[in-house]
Amino acid sequence: MKVACVDVGNSNSRLALVDEEGVRLRIKFPTAAIGGSSCVVGPTLEKWLSKEHGKIDGLAFCSVVPSVVSRLEGVTGHLVPKSFNLSALNCRGLKVSYPNPGEIGQDRIANAVGAQAFYGVPCIVVDMGTAVTLDVVSPDLGYEGGVIAPGLALMSHYLHEKTALLPEVNPHEWDDIPIIGKSTREAIGIGCKRGFTGMIHALVEPVYDELKRRCGKAPVLVAAGGDSRFLKGGVFSGVYEDEDITLRGLWESFRRESEAGAL
Repeated sequence: MKVACVDVGNSNSRLALVDEEGVRLRIKFPTAAIGGSSCVVGPTLEKWLSKEHGKIDGLAFCSVVPSVVSRLEGVTGHLVPKSFNLSALNCRGLKVSYPNPGEIGQDRIANAVGAQAFYGVPCIVVDMGTAVTLDVVSPDLGYEGGVIAPGLALMSHYLHEKTALLPEVNPHEWDDIPIIGKSTREAIGIGCKRGFTGMIHALVEPVYDELKRRCGKAPVLVAAGGDSRFLKGGVFSGVYEDEDITLRGLWESFRRESEAGAL
């Protein structure tokens, strides 16, 4: 089964061609461009529908920007036979134990489905992008909930935005940072990068310990997003870096719907 999968983020989105073997093709583009003259979704799908890549069975997508959904469906509806917008209300095969399922981000549900299908449970998915989301999937409760925190870039940008003298710093300027900063920029880099690492471990560790105690075995840790490397090391072992977990979760959700005859 070959599915075009779209992960619509706040700033950027990803379009990928996914099948049983994994993600075959992918592009990244600004979310604001969807539906506009510079939108690449339609032309890219048309290219993928050529003889070179063959038939596409449908489109699966998740979006954290509700206003984009109708625009995305508008530029893809004539190109694919089926379209599926994943949410907490239609995630077949994934139990959702959450008081208000409708408020869960669709990308977080895609991550949970991907973790459940490809890594097993208990599992913790830590997605480190503009925001950091930590999502928990367990054998008995399914999707339980998680944690939301600011991402690394957001932390550094906020310091600049809310102060008169501190410069805006790209925390990725340094691979290695010293213990003590010798300039304002270096001091900010240390605060953000080392502080971010500490935050990630402080958020994950109690959830990890709770799941290990409750389930009788250590949970799998899946790290996604541009800053996923910050989860490695420390007290955790067996961390899987999977930048495609959201896209693969979309593919799996589409497959489940199709096999159930719901599409």
